[in-house]
Amino acid sequence: MSDGSSDRDQGAPLTIEWPASGLALVEQAAALSRSSVEEFVRRVAEAEAKRILTSRGALLDLGSAAERIGTTRGEVVRLIGEGKLKARKVEGEWLVDEDGVKDAARREAALESDQIELDLGELVQQAGLAGLALDGDEKSSQGATWCYVSQDGVLVCPRGAWRRLGRKGVLAEAREVVRRYLKRRDREAGKI
Repeated sequence: MSDGSSDRDQGAPLTIEWPASGLALVEQAAALSRSSVEEFVRRVAEAEAKRILTSRGALLDLGSAAERIGTTRGEVVRLIGEGKLKARKVEGEWLVDEDGVKDAARREAALESDQIELDLGELVQQAGLAGLALDGDEKSSQGATWCYVSQDGVLVCPRGAWRRLGRKGVLAEAREVVRRYLKRRDREAGKI
């Protein structure tokens, strides 16, 4: 005894019982769209299924997944291929599991955060500053910058600013405030 699912998996026809009035509407719509009833029903049903699946927030298209992770569509496809993201194809398009995307975005943010901290530490060491403070209050920043060098020679670059600026922005701003600090320090010491 078979449940018929194996037949459907192989493309066997699906029988749907409709009232004559409903079937007449579908036939008219199919004719207007210049397709067979079967093509029309399949196209409409698959499009509606995809809309429902994506609107529930459980699945994301490649573009949305890439945006949330902060990478490219190609990278998302690579992560799917490596089994690092759960996804399935619907109408030939990848739909990615939203929870997996959230996890990947958190991992990516943690890696970027670690890299920013390493880069800032290297900047502090190269400039000969007294230290690095990352837990400061970004609202206490001086002027229009989020990062600054304190009077004690400590580079203050609060983690809260990292989300706003991104890695390149944080490093560019930190380099600029260190450059200005060193120039001012050298001027005050009479070296310039």
